[in-house]
Amino acid sequence: MMNYFLYAVYTIGLFVLFSESLSLIMRRIKLRHRLQAPVQEKDILAPASEWLGRLASVSFGKDVNGSLVMWSLVFLFLLIFFLAMNSFTPPTALLVALISASAPVLLMYIRLMSEQGKSSREGIAFVSEMYRQYRACGQNMSQAMERALENSKNFPLCARHTYRLLLHLRAASGPGEIRAACAEFSFALGTVWGSMLSSCIRISEEKGLDISEGLGDIVVQLKSASRRAEERKRLNSEANRMTTLLIPILYIGTVGVSISYLGLSPSKFFSNQFLTPEGLLFFMVGIFLFIVNLAVLSLVSGSRLDY
Repeated sequence: MMNYFLYAVYTIGLFVLFSESLSLIMRRIKLRHRLQAPVQEKDILAPASEWLGRLASVSFGKDVNGSLVMWSLVFLFLLIFFLAMNSFTPPTALLVALISASAPVLLMYIRLMSEQGKSSREGIAFVSEMYRQYRACGQNMSQAMERALENSKNFPLCARHTYRLLLHLRAASGPGEIRAACAEFSFALGTVWGSMLSSCIRISEEKGLDISEGLGDIVVQLKSASRRAEERKRLNSEANRMTTLLIPILYIGTVGVSISYLGLSPSKFFSNQFLTPEGLLFFMVGIFLFIVNLAVLSLVSGSRLDY
């Protein structure tokens, strides 16, 4: 016991003697890892939350929390489901809840398709101005984006996305945040040339390499693609007019036919349409299919300037 006691006193004395050196070593170890990103646990819902966040951010023009959007949709689904259980069977109530919860996502997706179609047609003016400013600013991408925003009359949508990208790049603390900001910029444009431009900006900001040849190649490809986009726009214009005008006119026509030829009063018709489970279900399915048609037309005939 005496030996153990002497060893303990000796060890404690060593720690006291070298306490300042040990404290200095510990502080250096902490400072070495002060900028290390924390280890994040894998989340199964992270891809869906990230996609909804990007979709809502582009649709509303400002940063939106993807988790908030996702849980809001879940709450809407549960609310509609429990309310529909009072009038429908469980499978039908589930269908109604799915339609109601997916409708906001479809509307945001339609807006995204419309925004991407409009911004794609600004591609030639936007990339040409970026290329010109990049060469004039001595291969400084941040300064080139600032100069391009000052002359953004011909590309207002692309300028809005570029402004948000510039803010995110200035606030980025490392390569990971730079890549995330450029990925959101590419998602907002939704085109091949947008993805290539995003990659060029990421390389310039992250590694400081010269991307003049990449920007010049995008301009050449966009000029070639503009001729094909005009022909595609002419072929798909009739389908857009038929969907957006003919379907509402047909519904109004069915209301008029039901009242005139079937002898139904307006109050009786609308009560059957909205106050009975069958009529309400068919109306919601019809609205949902109309939104789906708009989304498909926006996807197919958006006349994106792409290659």
